[in-house]
Amino acid sequence: MKDSRISGGSTGKREGLKYLAAAYISYLNNWPLYVWNDSAGANIMEGVVSLKPWAEGFMMNTLLSENVDYRTFKLYTNNVGNPDLQNLFQELDRQFEFTEWPGGVAKRSVRLVAVGIGSSAGLDVLWFQPDNHPTAA
Repeated sequence: MKDSRISGGSTGKREGLKYLAAAYISYLNNWPLYVWNDSAGANIMEGVVSLKPWAEGFMMNTLLSENVDYRTFKLYTNNVGNPDLQNLFQELDRQFEFTEWPGGVAKRSVRLVAVGIGSSAGLDVLWFQPDNHPTAA
């Protein structure tokens, strides 16, 4: 997702939207999502706006980690308050011809694996509850 040798290593709005697009596509295709993030932290030149997609990314991480049903996923993605993100999801629906998944409300089996190195490690927060882990006793 990010190479610290590019743009001084900073992670900004563009990278956040790229991550959200990858997570969206991963969910709707029922694919695993592998993320490698090697960056030097937030893009200070963009200011706080560079962090907004990452806050939304935490919500997307929760949706993917919990393997929520299609209806719950679309409830979030159709009603997100960020117009840039609404446009992104609508464009992905058009471009990849995403329509309602035949399983309807069934849970997905998407897996999310994220590797964060350097000062970006804080961006790769995953919600995890041991009781929900498949190997939990």
